[in-house]
Amino acid sequence: KVVAGMVVSILRNPDALVLLSNLRDHDEYSIAHSINVCTLCLAFARYIGLSAREMTELGMGALLHDVGEIRVPANIMRKEGLLNKEESLLMQTHTTHGADILRNSTDIPASTIEIALAHHERSNGQGYPRGIHETDIGYYSRIVGMIDIYDSVTSSHTYRHCVSSTEALKNMYNWRNTLFDANLIESLIQCLGIYPIGSVVELGSGEVGIVISVSLEH
Repeated sequence: KVVAGMVVSILRNPDALVLLSNLRDHDEYSIAHSINVCTLCLAFARYIGLSAREMTELGMGALLHDVGEIRVPANIMRKEGLLNKEESLLMQTHTTHGADILRNSTDIPASTIEIALAHHERSNGQGYPRGIHETDIGYYSRIVGMIDIYDSVTSSHTYRHCVSSTEALKNMYNWRNTLFDANLIESLIQCLGIYPIGSVVELGSGEVGIVISVSLEH
């Protein structure tokens, strides 16, 4: 309920609504992904104890992190199959385009602009657009970058099949310190649970069940 209320609050920002509307018109997957990332980021922020103000800032950045995709050619956004090198480089420009769009909008926090720019930076300096290392990546950007990947790999898309939440978390745990902040990855696993809500699991008895709740105790 807390997270849902904060999403509604963030959506009251007129510029945010206009930008999201433009993104929806450009690519349907992008708008669903943006809302998913926002919701997951707010749930995670609540779990790690961020304040209401911090949650609002993070949520705004999460919601608008991919807004630069408006300027990526539609044929690339909607292409079925893997992108080639040239197309991948064009896709990567959504980070700088996003920061530019947000700088020219009103009532958009500086942290939101930084998230749009830096959510594809990685701890080992192998991300883009600046190739900076973990200590130079903002805290909010590290959170959004991590959850952006989690939602991307667990959601179906035109050019790939999704993986289970459990497999995604296992892979991301293996990538800690290389791609992601190790402490944040461990906290995300604790927040979602090794078997996140909605997962189908086989019990030791051979029965099949669906996870309907997760203990939030550390």
